[in-house]
Amino acid sequence: MQKSRTITTFLIDWNPTWFRKIYLNNRLTLWFFVSRKDIEKIKDREEFLRSWIYFLIWKDEEDKNLVYIWQATNLFERIKQHHNDSTKDYWNSLVIFTTTDWSWNESDINFLEKNLIEEAKNLWNYTIKNSKSWNNWLAKEEQISSLEENIEDIKILISSLGVSIFKEKIQEEDKKEKYFCKRNWNFWVWYYTDAWFLVLKWSIWSFEIKEYAISALKNIQQKLFSENILKQENEKIIFLQDYLFSSPSTASSVIIWNKSNGWTDWKTENWKTLDKIERKNKNI
Repeated sequence: MQKSRTITTFLIDWNPTWFRKIYLNNRLTLWFFVSRKDIEKIKDREEFLRSWIYFLIWKDEEDKNLVYIWQATNLFERIKQHHNDSTKDYWNSLVIFTTTDWSWNESDINFLEKNLIEEAKNLWNYTIKNSKSWNNWLAKEEQISSLEENIEDIKILISSLGVSIFKEKIQEEDKKEKYFCKRNWNFWVWYYTDAWFLVLKWSIWSFEIKEYAISALKNIQQKLFSENILKQENEKIIFLQDYLFSSPSTASSVIIWNKSNGWTDWKTENWKTLDKIERKNKNI
């Protein structure tokens, strides 16, 4: 059973949207959330000259979530490099982590970076843009135990922001109502959960190129092929793994190759719509 946690938030400039200092009560992990337009505000803060783990977060032109996870012993100088680098002109949010006692050393942040990247890659919620991570690190056994607690704190804190990099894969016992999208012999199987729209492995649909299809939908489909999530077999396209979409309408639009209202196009085996089951039947 998961324990309850208390998270304290300090609005540094009275703006509830961007520059925030946040920490778990009775824990050492501390973090800040900063928009790109506000990064000059960290310049004169002494804590940003120390060792940190940081996340650069953004969406690409297909509305796909991306993240770059790295570490720095002088955070401000490192972020300034990113900001002035024309090849890294994409990110718009910065999430940064350290400890309240400033105890992390270079070996610690190498360990944290490597393990956070591996966990994020295994979950497939965000596309990880790191080209490499640290493979060699030295840490004492007792320090590793402490750092693993830091990793759990980081996952809790970043999730509290609504950033789902470390959202666990949906387990069988968490899957509830099953929905289908059928149109022109297309056939997808999909689960609706609290925050995700999961298309299941081995879902299929007929391969059909429509010239009038929205370009953004074509881009999404091409991206799924390039990442080996989709595969064409004869006249069918097959999902090779479960895949999480950001909305039911995005999922159904990709299969139908046109604008779609996922709340009405996704139906149960009894032809009840997602809208009827998940929204209109709620006693709110």
